[in-house]
Amino acid sequence: MSSLSPHTEVGYVKRNKRNGKPYGNYFGYYRFPDESQVQKTKLEIREKRFAEQRLREIIDHKYAIRTGMKPSDDQLHIARKPLAEYINEYVDSLKARELKPETIRKKRPMLTRLCDECDWISIADLSAPDYESWRKESDLSAKSKNHYLQAAGAFSNWLMGNGWMERNPFKAVKPARVEGNETRPRRPISIDEIDRLIECCPCPNRRMIYMHSFATGARKNEMKAFRWSDVDLDPENPTITYRKGETKNTKPERNPIPHWLAEALREFKPADAKPDDAVFTKWIGTHTLDIDLERAGIPKLNAHGESACLYSLRHAFNQTMQEADVPFRHAQRFMRHQDPKHTANTYLDSDGLG
Repeated sequence: MSSLSPHTEVGYVKRNKRNGKPYGNYFGYYRFPDESQVQKTKLEIREKRFAEQRLREIIDHKYAIRTGMKPSDDQLHIARKPLAEYINEYVDSLKARELKPETIRKKRPMLTRLCDECDWISIADLSAPDYESWRKESDLSAKSKNHYLQAAGAFSNWLMGNGWMERNPFKAVKPARVEGNETRPRRPISIDEIDRLIECCPCPNRRMIYMHSFATGARKNEMKAFRWSDVDLDPENPTITYRKGETKNTKPERNPIPHWLAEALREFKPADAKPDDAVFTKWIGTHTLDIDLERAGIPKLNAHGESACLYSLRHAFNQTMQEADVPFRHAQRFMRHQDPKHTANTYLDSDGLG
């Protein structure tokens, strides 16, 4: 039996039988040359010639999809589905992976903003030229623009992993240069200024935050996560533990702390403090820090336009280690940097070294 279509090796229509006689609607049967199994499809037609015509149409449509001349139903569904729905599914997948909440929190608004301002409606709209045009016109800092690029790239990789995209359009886009383009470059803060900041601060909680930040180099989110169970105030060997998932690189770490800080923490710790209680019950806003800097007679900006902030204390922690000739590998560990360049450059004022 020859096939109804030149594209297939098998192609015919057939009806079921009852009491030896055909009855009901026709079914279509076909097989392409590279297939081993015959496909069966309902035609919902009782007339043979119309059933054969319908089967030819089905085979031609399947052949066009196989050769790329027409999109499949799945491809059409993917193309028509709004990007907003994919973004929601992406954020849900990040939550299912149990990533840090602060990592997930900004993804949806960042991707939504890109879609709105680049006029991306469907997956097919995602493009590097659109992003680069947006980046050129945007007033955001270079660092923020890179965060948006990273979010778009990670989202595209997720779409590829699910088979909804063939390639990541942002893979070849180079990030913006951050060094020298900071909107608010941080300035180093001297030991004398830190002493004045701590001495003039009237709030015990803020005073302890300043002391802890300078003495350990802990980041803001790490300090917010500290519980009293993380602090070992042993008189001989006081330590602080950074729990898994609470650090920037998500790795646990246990570091020594200075004895003077341990003594200050013992005095600061409430008598009824429980192990799961937060060490710092309130945090510091930029406005409050500015007030404390002014109270201590410390200028917010230096002659280079660099700004003092809480991270200036982390900067000073690294600077102090370098001036004290702490071995570089130890300094990198205490700063919890994966890339040694951050320890050597980003958090180091070479002009201040003797």
